[in-house]
Amino acid sequence: MKKKNYCPYKALIVVVNEGKTYEDKILAVLKNYDISRSVVSVAKGTAPSNISDFFGFGIENKTLVSTFVESDRAKEIMFELKETLELDKKNKGLVLTLPITALSSNILGLWRRNDETDNSEKECAESKNGKAEKSNKN
Repeated sequence: MKKKNYCPYKALIVVVNEGKTYEDKILAVLKNYDISRSVVSVAKGTAPSNISDFFGFGIENKTLVSTFVESDRAKEIMFELKETLELDKKNKGLVLTLPITALSSNILGLWRRNDETDNSEKECAESKNGKAEKSNKN
């Protein structure tokens, strides 16, 4: 039985210090999970210490990568990113997921437009309307 607001995808967001090495590692992990679409951008972040802030180095550039991942695989992908990027060490970055049940089915449809067998748009739309049932087509 599906949850009332279930959607088969989550937004995955990774924030690390700016650098091509980090970006390449993130995209390699995503590629291992057949995730070929992601948005990579430069963001502004705060300094890792008060000393840097004191000397005027308070703002650092960050690399921000966002994509959609299957809800069932999100934890596995997050764990591999954490291991690959050593995110358990101080000031390395973070990885998080957000539920996307409120995401318009049209936007998700654009993201998944090349996959004609995917029913995720319909499932999200039904979920938003409180209809968590699947229709059977014969």
